[in-house]
Amino acid sequence: MYIWTFLIGIVSGFNILGGNIGVPCTSEGIFNIKTFTVTPYPPSGCALQTIDMVGTYTKDACTKNILVTEIWNQQKTYNQTIGQTGCSKSGDTRDYYFYVSPFQCLKGNYVIQIYLQNTTQDLLSCWRYEYTL
Repeated sequence: MYIWTFLIGIVSGFNILGGNIGVPCTSEGIFNIKTFTVTPYPPSGCALQTIDMVGTYTKDACTKNILVTEIWNQQKTYNQTIGQTGCSKSGDTRDYYFYVSPFQCLKGNYVIQIYLQNTTQDLLSCWRYEYTL
């Protein structure tokens, strides 16, 4: 029973231990994401997706934006840039709350990648989640 629950959690992109939707896209970065929620999940149609991303900085950094990349059926189809300016110190916890506007809204497989970038467009963190319409 426990093995099936664990396997279902992996397949669906749901982290049973933390309740997160999705997984990190890289082990590098200086913003360690602790919780990541998407509402509604899975989305339906062109519903606006509310993202709440909470993490801790491991080094001092200044953020500039969040880049959202939509991949539909393995084709990059859309980028959305969300301004998020501010500086944080090592050890600071930040809560980034933002919206993702889907572009394709067609049946198929979707991968949404979230990149937190600094003022020189360097990667501070990356997270991805998937769903099927």
